[in-house]
Amino acid sequence: MNKKLTKLTSTLLLTTMLAYTTPILAFTKEETVYSKINTKGENYETIVSTHLNNKNEEQILNDLTDLINIENTNGDEDFKLDGENIIWNANGSDIYYQGESKKELPVECNIKYELDGEEIEASEIVGKSGKVKITIEYKNNDSHTVTINGKKQTMYTPFTAIAMSYFDNSQNKNIEAKNAKIINDGTKTIIAGIAMPGMQESLNISNKQIEIPNKVEIAMETSKFEQNNIITFITPKILDENISFDKLNSLYKKVDEMQVASKQIEEGANTLKEGTTEFSKKTQEFNNGMKQFEAGTNKASNSYKEIDNGINQVTKGSKDLKTGSIELNNGLTALSNGLSEMPENIEKLYKGSSAVLAGLNDNKETNEAGLVTGVNALAGSLNDTISNLENSLTTMKTSCEEGATKLKQANNALNSVISTLNAETQSVQIETLKQIVKQNEEAIKEYNIKIQYINTQLKELNTKKIEGKENISKITTGMEEVQNGVSELTNGLGKLNTASSTLPENVNKLVQGSKKLANGTEELNKGTTTLSAGSKQIMQGLNTLKESSKVLINGSNALTQGAQTINNGSIELAQGITTFNQEAINKICSYINSNIKEIAVRAEKLQELSKQYVSFTKANENTAKEVKFILITDSIKMKEEKSENE
Repeated sequence: MNKKLTKLTSTLLLTTMLAYTTPILAFTKEETVYSKINTKGENYETIVSTHLNNKNEEQILNDLTDLINIENTNGDEDFKLDGENIIWNANGSDIYYQGESKKELPVECNIKYELDGEEIEASEIVGKSGKVKITIEYKNNDSHTVTINGKKQTMYTPFTAIAMSYFDNSQNKNIEAKNAKIINDGTKTIIAGIAMPGMQESLNISNKQIEIPNKVEIAMETSKFEQNNIITFITPKILDENISFDKLNSLYKKVDEMQVASKQIEEGANTLKEGTTEFSKKTQEFNNGMKQFEAGTNKASNSYKEIDNGINQVTKGSKDLKTGSIELNNGLTALSNGLSEMPENIEKLYKGSSAVLAGLNDNKETNEAGLVTGVNALAGSLNDTISNLENSLTTMKTSCEEGATKLKQANNALNSVISTLNAETQSVQIETLKQIVKQNEEAIKEYNIKIQYINTQLKELNTKKIEGKENISKITTGMEEVQNGVSELTNGLGKLNTASSTLPENVNKLVQGSKKLANGTEELNKGTTTLSAGSKQIMQGLNTLKESSKVLINGSNALTQGAQTINNGSIELAQGITTFNQEAINKICSYINSNIKEIAVRAEKLQELSKQYVSFTKANENTAKEVKFILITDSIKMKEEKSENE
């Protein structure tokens, strides 16, 4: 048997069955139920042997039974049977009697044989050789409906079946057994297997966690298969020892206390983790601020170098600006003098552009077409001309094709006549007709030449038509672009013509402004000179601040690293405690509070069911009772040996 099954059996022995102490009554009743079963496991005869233990040496023993064919098996005491009441004249002695029973057994048996992997009947396997497998499966039929944690559940009387048999080593080897012990004395191998049918369901344990056996499997290699009787001992009792469940309640209480304490430790570790995380976060924020401060001072120092250079350039530029403003004033003065004739010239350009635009556009007042409309009309006329020419060539081609076709038809007719005349040997007429056929063929060739020429002309005309369309499209597009360009030019000249009338006056204003600019640049030059001197002092202060920030950032880095180390440790501590609670404490508590509790409750129910099953037949309530079953399976022997064995 596997280790898990051994542990489960030990658990059941330690946490389940109560003892069955025999109370002091008039007599006790012990039943041994012998049942003969065939090689398939089917019951065909049941004999119940009963022992009435007359401890008080009573003269009369009143018993109950539903057996038939009852007989005294160890004495001459007589009895009287009244329905199910059986009254024994014990005379102070124990009573041993037996009888037959037709009742179904609480545990039934099914036996299956396999030879080389194929199922086979017991009658066919006898004497065979090969790999044999025997499966003895037990089924518990004594079910009860009980209440577990407020729910209706099905449980079974806790029967334990112990199956025993032996095999001759001279005929069998490599004997193995599942859910059984093997004893080999050199000449024979004894198999003792155990099964607890219905226990898996009664304890509600998944067979993936642990498999409680309900069958015994035996495998071997045989040279001539035979099987001795399989004897199965079945009892509803697992343990004859008093067990108390009071200590389990104390265990549950301690488990709850342990779970509460471990939860408090976990919460404390999480609080520490949160505190160190916040501290690490704040030190990191401070460190980031210091890094930003250092970066800011470096950037300010570097940037101010550019500012200082810029101030120097501004100072220099202000001198150039002063010189340039004077030159600008002089240039604007000259420009003002040269603008007097500009408005008149722009007006002339505007009038000329307007005239060109009028020639391009249609005149709505006189209904005269412009150049753009004329070009479009010319393009349309050209397209019509090409289409007419194309139609004419197509008509000529059709005429030629029809003429050639008619001549071909005429030649076919003439050739037919020539064939007829050949038969009549009229040579003069034949030569004349052949001459006509030849002339027709020449005419057909001429038609074909014309058709080929027309096809060439149509192809070239189609090419020129495509090129013409493209060129016309370019011309019309170009005319439209010219029209748009002249229109925009005219609009621009119109605006320029309007603006040019006020240009001289505005330029005069610029001249006056440039004089003020020249005066202002002189004052600017004086200010920038003073600004350059102050900038040098600011630059020296920024360099001092830059060096100080380096010292501060080194201290901040050390503080941040220490805070992070503390935080990492607290996180690992909290995670470790959480993992310990989840994978150890919680699982232990959950298993004890759920699995063990439920198994204990079910075990108590099994105690009750085991205690209740005390008789296979019948017995008085004031009689202590005990029952056990012995199943005897028929042997499988060769025919010549079977009679002697029986």
